[in-house]
Amino acid sequence: MEDRISRLERTVRNQRFILLSVLALVATFGFRQGTENLKTNTLEIVNKQGKPSALFYGTEEGFEGYIYGRAVEGAEYRPSIKLEGGRAGGQIDLFDESGMKVMELTRGTDGGAITIYHNDTRQPVASVYASRDGGARIELNAANGSERLYIESTQHSSAMKLSQPRGTPALSLYSLLDGGYIALFDEKGNSIQTFPKKD
Repeated sequence: MEDRISRLERTVRNQRFILLSVLALVATFGFRQGTENLKTNTLEIVNKQGKPSALFYGTEEGFEGYIYGRAVEGAEYRPSIKLEGGRAGGQIDLFDESGMKVMELTRGTDGGAITIYHNDTRQPVASVYASRDGGARIELNAANGSERLYIESTQHSSAMKLSQPRGTPALSLYSLLDGGYIALFDEKGNSIQTFPKKD
């Protein structure tokens, strides 16, 4: 555990140095008395060994960038952070030492979301979403991606659903403009009881 924490701290320090270097370049060449600009379609930063540390380039919709790192000395450099921006919004992806995505942060025209992926199955296990119209949603899933807990709120309603291990519903609570309701389900996902009773 201590070795893993040390590797993560070293990776964060390297990534912070890269970001500061990029900002220094922009500050030096891009805003000097407003008379000079740094213009390039691709900006690549390498370390002392010539290995990639960061790569930024323009796209038709905006830009895309990668920050590289490695878990241990001698390991292959892999993307640890991906940055992407365009007309519709932006996205940040975080990767583990094997290069697999573990977290995703997105912001679009309709709202924003944070998604966390399982280390082994690579399935989304947790997500938080907020929309521009005032709605919000939280989802918790099993390692295989099947839903376990779902919570949602809008301007006119709210709901919470609990699911069984097989993914079928077990309990639902929801409120609408005409009041609140509770629904219970059997092991097959069939509704067996509703409070209050519906006509």
